[in-house]
Amino acid sequence: MKRRRFISAAALVSLWPRPAWPQQAGRTYRVGVLMPWSKDDPENQPRAQTLEAALQEHGWIKGRNLHIEFRWAAGDGGKADTFAQELIDAAPDVLLAT
Repeated sequence: MKRRRFISAAALVSLWPRPAWPQQAGRTYRVGVLMPWSKDDPENQPRAQTLEAALQEHGWIKGRNLHIEFRWAAGDGGKADTFAQELIDAAPDVLLAT
């Protein structure tokens, strides 16, 4: 069920209309992503890649006009709280938590 929830979230990101984030020349938008899983688990890397690919299809290119900051909580609620606060403090343009 977790995979379905992630795919749904990634689909929603890919459906965001471009006018919702008007692109400005030279501006890099920042996205904070909080993942509850472990970064080292090979099953989880495709989730991050799917998100990046969906954004790229709509003109949001990592390194050009987009910076994505991932935090991986690895199932640890304490880490998740800490990482959530870090991402909030960084004030990204968009925050995605799964």
